[in-house]
Amino acid sequence: MKLVMPKEKAVQSIKRGSLPCVVMTFPAEMSSTNIKGVVSKTFSPTEEIWQVIAPPEIELRSIALLLGMLILDQQENIIQTNLMPSRACAATLLGGGEIRQGRGKIFAPWVLFEIQRLAEVLLLQHLSYISDIKDALGGGMNTFGSLPADFIIRDQAHQCRLGPPPPSIEVDVSHSERVRGNLRWDQIILEDYLRNRYMTDLRDEQLDRRIGDIAANIHEINTDGLISLDKENPLNFYWLARFQEARAEKSLRLGTDISGWPPGYINRDLLPGSLNNGQLTRREILKPPASLTRPFLVKYSDRKFIENALQYGRIKISPASSYKDSSLNTAIKDEELVREINFDPGQFDIYHSDQESFPSSSTRKLIHKKINTDYYVYCTASKLSTRLLYDFEKEAALVIHNPNIFLQRLDNAMKLKFRNWRPVVEYVQYYDPLQVTPREIDVLLWKHFRYAYQKEVRVAWWPPQPIPKLGPVLVELGPLSDIAEILLPTPIENSTTEVS
Repeated sequence: MKLVMPKEKAVQSIKRGSLPCVVMTFPAEMSSTNIKGVVSKTFSPTEEIWQVIAPPEIELRSIALLLGMLILDQQENIIQTNLMPSRACAATLLGGGEIRQGRGKIFAPWVLFEIQRLAEVLLLQHLSYISDIKDALGGGMNTFGSLPADFIIRDQAHQCRLGPPPPSIEVDVSHSERVRGNLRWDQIILEDYLRNRYMTDLRDEQLDRRIGDIAANIHEINTDGLISLDKENPLNFYWLARFQEARAEKSLRLGTDISGWPPGYINRDLLPGSLNNGQLTRREILKPPASLTRPFLVKYSDRKFIENALQYGRIKISPASSYKDSSLNTAIKDEELVREINFDPGQFDIYHSDQESFPSSSTRKLIHKKINTDYYVYCTASKLSTRLLYDFEKEAALVIHNPNIFLQRLDNAMKLKFRNWRPVVEYVQYYDPLQVTPREIDVLLWKHFRYAYQKEVRVAWWPPQPIPKLGPVLVELGPLSDIAEILLPTPIENSTTEVS
């Protein structure tokens, strides 16, 4: 198996309604579930793909309700994309007629009313289109056809159908919070959270840690060496929305807004080094080299190790179990053989077809998903950042300009020592521990979202048989000066920084 740099999964920022729409049907067996149907949206560079996922025997009215969700979302963005982990935006029609968003969130009353109204219009004025969707779900090709060979979604079973654009229907958003109450985005987030208080079961210390984890993902160290908003982060709205929700929960518990919160609710010892006076007093930044183009990899380390890597290709590969070491700092320390989630049994899992019920209430449970073997891992980043230099408390960066050649040399060196081990290289997927189910977790390639700012690209080697404990290994790749360079931080003069 040849190691190559994976393709980066960019966050989609396509404005709804800016691309032409097509409708795709996906027949699915749902008789053992409490689901009538699911709708989802996928974006290609040239079109917006509306997916209707339902059993062939679904009623016409249910199809109209599903299509109504998609039509309303085109105007008001009611179906939000799940980014931790990355999942397509989706909504579900349940067996009792309830309509839910994503993993079970309750829609605002005006949304439910408007979906019902749109469904009535579809049945009265566009019944033939609704009937064509049902025909396509049953395998028919009345106005829908097979997916093109070069279509962005693969259909190996040849069951999906692709049809014409949906009907154009006027949507009424006059009763939405945004229009009726002239609410700002943060006020809309608050209204939504009051309908879906998913953090009520968290202990106070768990909520405070979550607030710290969210806050640590929003900032960067700018060219003046100051803490600032990371303006280039496409996930800024995601993090600010999560902060608004956590802020609302904290304020509801204390009976006061953030201005009245007691000091010390965030444990500063658990924050990364870039929010720490001890690191910020370094007064130095990393400046990107002029030759830097994507894709590239960055390894942050002490200068002597970076120089050894560049001159001789000497690289230390650590066992995953070693990252549990209590002497490591907050940005590095993690239990790589275990992933923890705070599981809500009432959370709806639309990404697996065998969920049987949708409980109306639940109590969260801490669940640890473990793997039964140690493995070797080499952690790099896909971003060059002064902040990461501070967080990892390192002196220099090895900037790898040709990742594919580097990965191949690294894997060849490892094969000399571990012949039958399986190599893996992938962008790490980050997850919100409150928004996933146990069976989704991939222990090897998923990490808690408190580490999301690190943009890790992970190289790992999996043993052919379980091994409880491994030790570090040193490999030698030969000089790397043809594909990499050392980057040292540049001092900043006449400036001071304090953390408030």
